[in-house]
Amino acid sequence: MQENNGQYEDALRNYKRSRQITDSMYSQESKNKIAALEAQYAFQKKEESYKQEQQLAKLKMRQVYLYGALAFILVSSILVFS
Repeated sequence: MQENNGQYEDALRNYKRSRQITDSMYSQESKNKIAALEAQYAFQKKEESYKQEQQLAKLKMRQVYLYGALAFILVSSILVFS
């Protein structure tokens, strides 16, 4: 409308403001998406680390049981064959 009335400077100024607002909105959206992706990545990384720790704990527990069973068999064998 300003362009039709010959107010080219005002029209240009308003156009530039409009572009700045639009660019700012898209920039904020991009920042939000990046932040969400970073948070998701961090969560997945922690979750994977937790799963690995759980697997390691299970393996260590199995190892303890195995050593216990071997010790029991060894002591039983010594007692039986003595």
